[in-house]
Amino acid sequence: FPSHDKQSENPEQIDKKYRLLEVIKNLNSKYGDDVVSFGLEDIPKKTTGSVFCDYITSGGFEPGTIVVYYGPKSSGKTTLALRNVVAAQNRGDTCAWLRVEKGCNKEYMQKLNVNTDSLIIVENLPSGEAYGNAILDLIEGGVDLIVVDSITAMIPQQDEAHEMEKNTAIGGQARLFSRLLQRVNNKNRNAIIILISQVRLKPNTMGGHPSKVISGGDAPGFYSDYMIEFRIKAIYRDWE
Repeated sequence: FPSHDKQSENPEQIDKKYRLLEVIKNLNSKYGDDVVSFGLEDIPKKTTGSVFCDYITSGGFEPGTIVVYYGPKSSGKTTLALRNVVAAQNRGDTCAWLRVEKGCNKEYMQKLNVNTDSLIIVENLPSGEAYGNAILDLIEGGVDLIVVDSITAMIPQQDEAHEMEKNTAIGGQARLFSRLLQRVNNKNRNAIIILISQVRLKPNTMGGHPSKVISGGDAPGFYSDYMIEFRIKAIYRDWE
């Protein structure tokens, strides 16, 4: 038991510490050895494969981290996520790519040196809930890096069941991610999870310029350890 001056402790303090140690022992024996401990453990960070990203994150991402990449289309979100995959594969980590919106193909992955033969691809699931369950299963299976491209395309099951002409429940995607990220936050200890999101104009903005929000409500921002915004400064095209 940590103590700076054991000689100055009176019997009441010693008894209190023994009772606390007994509580800690019972909690660890009931829920696992890592439930209660003294102090925070130093967790080594893993490089992102990008010098700039390593710089702004002070060395990379820790295991168990949730990261959100958000910004307009064609701003580099998927490209940076693929570089994260390359860096993870180079250190021997297992990677999974949830291809929800099917916006990234094998040819582009290979151009960025992604080993597509060892990359786990998850696609063609019927609903956002199914993709959410896949994320939890991949965490349980020991996958080190999980990329979701993108959370904007994850449609709740209740929306899938409705016809296009019918109104769906407001906030369905926000509720989906609130439930999902609660479970991910409680279950995930080792996987780095990257959520790619587009930005949308916030409805019912009164006056001034309309504000922008990401998909999935407030939950991605609340549960994420890093939120990295992408912006387009200039567009260069190779016409050859």
